Amino acid sequence: MLDARRLLSALLSTSLLFIGCTERLVFEDSGSLAPEDDDDPPADDGDEPPTDDDGDLPPGDTDSPVPDDDDVDPPAECVDLVLPGVGLPSGVAGELRPGMSRFQPSCVTSISSEVTVSFTAPYDGTFVFDTAGSSFDTILYALGPNCEAPELACNDDANGSLAASITLPLAGGETVVLVVDSFGADGVWSLEVSDGGSCPGLDLGSDPEVFLEGVIDPDGMNSVTPSCAGAGGDVTYAWTPPFSGRFRFTTSGSSFDTVLAVYGADCTSELACNDDALGDTSSTIDLDVAEGVPVTVAVDSFDGTGGSYSLAIFPT
Repeated sequence: MLDARRLLSALLSTSLLFIGCTERLVFEDSGSLAPEDDDDPPADDGDEPPTDDDGDLPPGDTDSPVPDDDDVDPPAECVDLVLPGVGLPSGVAGELRPGMSRFQPSCVTSISSEVTVSFTAPYDGTFVFDTAGSSFDTILYALGPNCEAPELACNDDANGSLAASITLPLAGGETVVLVVDSFGADGVWSLEVSDGGSCPGLDLGSDPEVFLEGVIDPDGMNSVTPSCAGAGGDVTYAWTPPFSGRFRFTTSGSSFDTVLAVYGADCTSELACNDDALGDTSSTIDLDVAEGVPVTVAVDSFDGTGGSYSLAIFPT
C-alpha cells in the first residue's frame, strides 16, 4: 500500500514538471525572438541610390536638370508680339496707345509710341509686310532680330494709301523685327505678311539694249514695294550692265499708270523710283550703273489695276 502511494506521488511530480516545461516553451515561442534573430536593422535592399565615400553620386551620374531640347530661341526683350511664319499669308493686330517712343524710322519723323513684331522666315524667299486695314496713318520699318540697327527697310505711305508696306528677301530661319509706328495718332493697327515670290523673276542678261512687252496680273505676286508708289502685282527683272555709264529705263507705251523702280541685286536696296514722267502716266529713270554689277528692274502699277506694259533699257 505504501509502495502504491510512492508510485502515485512520483507520477504526479513528473506530470507537473512536464507541464511547466511546456508552459515555458509556449511563452518563449510567442513572446521572444527566435534564436537566429537579432535586433540589427535590415540589410539595404538596393532601393536607395548608391553613393561614394563623400556621399555624392558615383562618377558619371549627376543631379543636374535634364537640358531643354527646344532649339527655338525666345523673342528678344524688345519684342511685343510674334508674327506667325507658317500658313502664309498670316497676320496680327492690336491697338496702339500713347506711350514712350523707343525707335525712330529713317523714312519719316515719328513722335508716337510703336509696337514691335518679330518674324522668322520659314524658308528662303521674298516676303511682303503691310499694314493695310489699320485705322491710322502707319509707318512700317524693319530692324535686326534684337531690334538693332541698321534699319533694313522703311516705308510711310504705300499703294496710294495711308498704309505702309515693305518687302524683304530673307533666308530660312532668319529673324527680323517689324516696327509699326505712326505720326502720333493712336488706334487699331494690322500687320500681315505674304509670300512675295522670287525676286528677280526673270533674267534679261547683259544686252546693252532691251525692249520687251508683258502683262501684269493685278492679283499676282507683289515682290517689291517701290517708295514712290505702287500697288497690286508686279514683275521684276535682273539685268547686268555690259559697261559703265548712264542708262535709261522706261515704261513708255504701257496701257496703264505704271510705277518703275530699280534695286540692287537683292531686290531690297532701292536705287531709284519714278511714277509719272514725260508728261504722261509712263515711268522713266535715268541711272548711272557700273559694268558687271547686276540690278533689279521692277514694273508696278500705281493703283493696282495692271495690264499690258512695255519696258525698254538703253544707254543715253
